[in-house]
Amino acid sequence: MQERGFWLLHDVADEHLEEELRKLLRSGSIREARIVAHLAELDARQLPLVKGLSLWDYCLTTLGLSESEAFYRIGAARLARRFPLVFELLERREIHLTALVLLNKYLTDENHAELLAEARGKSKRALLELLALRFPRAGVGSNLRRLPVLRDAVAAGPTGSLQPRSADRYCLQLELTAIQTAKIELARDLLSHANPCGDLAVVVERAIDLLIERLEARRFAKRVRDESVAARPEPTHGGVPQPEPSDLGQPKQSPVELSDLGQPKQLPEDPPPSASPHRPHIDHEVRRQVLARDGARCAYVGANGRRCRERAFLQFHHIVPFIRGGTETASNLQILCARHNRLLAYREGLLRPAA
Repeated sequence: MQERGFWLLHDVADEHLEEELRKLLRSGSIREARIVAHLAELDARQLPLVKGLSLWDYCLTTLGLSESEAFYRIGAARLARRFPLVFELLERREIHLTALVLLNKYLTDENHAELLAEARGKSKRALLELLALRFPRAGVGSNLRRLPVLRDAVAAGPTGSLQPRSADRYCLQLELTAIQTAKIELARDLLSHANPCGDLAVVVERAIDLLIERLEARRFAKRVRDESVAARPEPTHGGVPQPEPSDLGQPKQSPVELSDLGQPKQLPEDPPPSASPHRPHIDHEVRRQVLARDGARCAYVGANGRRCRERAFLQFHHIVPFIRGGTETASNLQILCARHNRLLAYREGLLRPAA
């Protein structure tokens, strides 16, 4: 019997922890490639059919795979039977099962080597964009309609999806309540003078433009066409302005150019420490200077020189903490995401590490 669980890793050095994880992933990819190879051979010999089962049922009942595991592995196995290069890419962890399923209908004898090479190391989203560029699809148009009621349907994932259709066209699909639908229809009617055809894409774009303006005005004091928006007071509690999250310290880092958008994530569980309720409010002009310098994106730069891509849950961060004499000036402020704000709080001793 093991003296301790394999999950008890708190005393493992950082470098060793990362190296062990890479080893596990390498061994996992070797094992995954062999699982797919065995499924491919089972399918070629039709062994599940001999036992009265489809390959799908065999995976679920005999092998105990989940529906998702069976779907992706069967898809990869059948694709790899056509193009054995897939086995090698899987073994070297240069392509994932989701990518293989997405590539399935596009691969041919003529293009499979080139397309598989382009797909190596790409995330699902990056691969979808590559496929939209290589194989553009016609637009779907804008419409608002009631979905049919599906019995025994199980919701999976968020209520919306955004999929690329071509190099510069995306398809947005949302599941809305009756109240949300009524709001969209009202907005479309109010915008009819400027959008006589009632194109929902125009309505969404105008609404998002206004939302971004107002959120940037409230959060970063960025000037908008309606200056009254920027002049709105910050939310208060009990008559006291709410402090900016976290006064943390870090050597100032040079901002870099912005890149593609990051995906918003859930707010971290434990918030950074609160500042004093008497802490002065950050001047609007200072906020605008910091925004112009850092952009609406976390300015944290790691030891590898890579800047954080997060754009959600951004906070103003004091390079010299306010509780240690730091000032509310642009040179002492930068924009950080909540996670990096909390990370620096640990380093500065302003937060205790989680037990």
